Amino acid sequence: MRAPHGIMGHTMSQILESPSFQVRGAEILNRDGKALMRVECVMGPRDSLNQVSLVLDPDAGWLVRSCRIRPIRYPDDVSNLEIEYGPTHEGVPLPRLVTLDGPGGEVKHCEFTDWTFAPTPLSEFNMTHYGLPDLVKPHRRRNWLPYWLAGGAVVLGAVGFMLRRFASRGTRLSRA
Repeated sequence: MRAPHGIMGHTMSQILESPSFQVRGAEILNRDGKALMRVECVMGPRDSLNQVSLVLDPDAGWLVRSCRIRPIRYPDDVSNLEIEYGPTHEGVPLPRLVTLDGPGGEVKHCEFTDWTFAPTPLSEFNMTHYGLPDLVKPHRRRNWLPYWLAGGAVVLGAVGFMLRRFASRGTRLSRA
């Protein structure tokens, strides 16, 4: 269950640790000659719980094969997710195709054709590399001239004050 597979951006460990997670039932399925396990559960934030049906592959490290999500508040907004796996990397199966049949019958496919396992170059670590607008505005260079002028005026004012004081002290000494 600590495998990096998950649902809706959360690992299975995070889902199972959630206080709202409740198992409602489980059964063994036979799909294409393979024994899979379907787990019926409820999870999500307390104000918007979802009925979830997970199909897991126990022989492959409990991979998520499919998932059906039905919001309790909106039972007609059913989403079905099917995951097909391809090659493995360091013992972890990599998704090959993810199909999402969303509410309203809209079907989306995400096919993973190439996997790379290397550090991301710094030049690719921004939105413009992917053809999107960069939301971070470049840092404007601060104009320091007003601060330097104000500091210079304070120093000149202090020097003028000291000179006036010495001058007034000199005239007092000459009167005495």
